[in-house]
Amino acid sequence: MTVRPAIQFMDEEALPYLKSSKPRRFSLRESQVAENRFRTLKLQVPASVHGPIGQMQELCDEKRRLDLQSRLHYWLHGWLLVHAPASLLLVGLTIVHAILDAFLYA
Repeated sequence: MTVRPAIQFMDEEALPYLKSSKPRRFSLRESQVAENRFRTLKLQVPASVHGPIGQMQELCDEKRRLDLQSRLHYWLHGWLLVHAPASLLLVGLTIVHAILDAFLYA
């Protein structure tokens, strides 16, 4: 057994994925695909290389979680653009309602 498949995998898939700011085009973005790729890779290399491959897998998993967090952060901030004005409008209408209610039924 040789470590050549591990080096090739790291150079062609793992490192480009980790460096990418837009990981949509990488297969490692999908959890199940990544797990299968790393499992297959571990079968192709000596056991002495499994530790570093496991560390690289953990880094890819962490990137996947951070990418998800980044996407959720983006959508939540977008939601604020709708939610904040709607909340202010509701408070304003509540004040107008209270004032009109005080004058009309006083």
